[in-house]
Amino acid sequence: MVIGSAAGGGFDTYGRLVARHIGKHVPGEPQVVVQNMPGAGSMKSVEYISNVAPKDGLSMATFGRALVLAALLEGARTDASKLEWLGSVTSDTTT
Repeated sequence: MVIGSAAGGGFDTYGRLVARHIGKHVPGEPQVVVQNMPGAGSMKSVEYISNVAPKDGLSMATFGRALVLAALLEGARTDASKLEWLGSVTSDTTT
């Protein structure tokens, strides 16, 4: 689980909460290892998941929803349309 922010913040808390429990819902009940990857407003983690992490279905990340749209609008080095959305820990309305 790649967390696109520094340890101790809101996304870190949500990511660690998901990491603690999601393994119970995956075949084989794997242990999930958390790696914080702050930088460029979490864009570093999005680019890592999109361009570097193995495409074997075992890598996941947490970051703000608006970041995917920002990647599309600002010409980031990632194709946000290739990311899969697993779900959300919170519910909020973004405009």
